[in-house]
Amino acid sequence: MSLAKHAALGDLLGRGDRHFENYVISDDVLYPVDISYLFWPDNEAWVSRYVAGGQAEFSELLRYGGQVPMLVSRITSFFEVYRETVQLLIREKGALVALIQQHFPETAQEKEGFVAQRLTETYVRLQCERYLDAFQVMQRRQFYKVALQRLLATDLKHVYRDPL
Repeated sequence: MSLAKHAALGDLLGRGDRHFENYVISDDVLYPVDISYLFWPDNEAWVSRYVAGGQAEFSELLRYGGQVPMLVSRITSFFEVYRETVQLLIREKGALVALIQQHFPETAQEKEGFVAQRLTETYVRLQCERYLDAFQVMQRRQFYKVALQRLLATDLKHVYRDPL
């Protein structure tokens, strides 16, 4: 559920570059690294691409893909934690604004507006729908990924013949 918390925070702050290589686990705690992209306009499109490609927080749910009841339960839990995190950020909006003003004084007003637009039920609902849509794309692609992995495992000449 740590991934759901990070997904919510990443969405609300417009954090880009959220693929799995930009997370580190230490002492059972999940840490994001390479957080240089914040307040990224239209970040939702990138998040959808990462989910569809199997490389975002929500993508981890693919491991339950063959077990429909477990998948439904995990998706439900993911969105519950996601929404709880948004509610926490709404309650702590004053502290969040103070941090924005401290670290981004020249553009604080713009960044505060960015966050305020995302701290709404409409945004959260649409983002959850985007996650589900991208997850379906990822599931459809999974067959082809597995087939390609099998092909490459049996004969690497295919990589050298057509690397694209």
